[in-house]
Amino acid sequence: MGYVIVGAGAIGGTLGHHLARAGHEVTVVDAEHVRSIRERGIVVRRGDEHAAADAATDALVAWLRTQTKDRSGIWRDIAVRRRPTEVSTHYGPVLHRAAQLGIAVPGLERLVAQIEELEGGAPMTEQRIDDLAGALR
Repeated sequence: MGYVIVGAGAIGGTLGHHLARAGHEVTVVDAEHVRSIRERGIVVRRGDEHAAADAATDALVAWLRTQTKDRSGIWRDIAVRRRPTEVSTHYGPVLHRAAQLGIAVPGLERLVAQIEELEGGAPMTEQRIDDLAGALR
């Protein structure tokens, strides 16, 4: 199954990494980085070994460090600034419409719930990634 992740920040990049490592086809799109990706390109390789996946994530993180960003991201809002994100506001209508149309979106539902849990003070752990991957199976 293929996945498109909107947002190549800390959460989107990590989620993409773990989904790819689990064998899923992953496309990560981030409006802030589209221009730079178009100009310079980006290569994401999926390997069978954890080391290859970890190296790909390290390369993505190194590349993201070179990008200028004039606003906060989800991770920074939660971990650094300790303030709520706009995730529930942005995705609430999407989840509502999906429910109206009978479209199952368990991954998005779980992601939004996890972000709300993190906003409430729950710890950031890798178990959360496994939980998300489980919601996508």
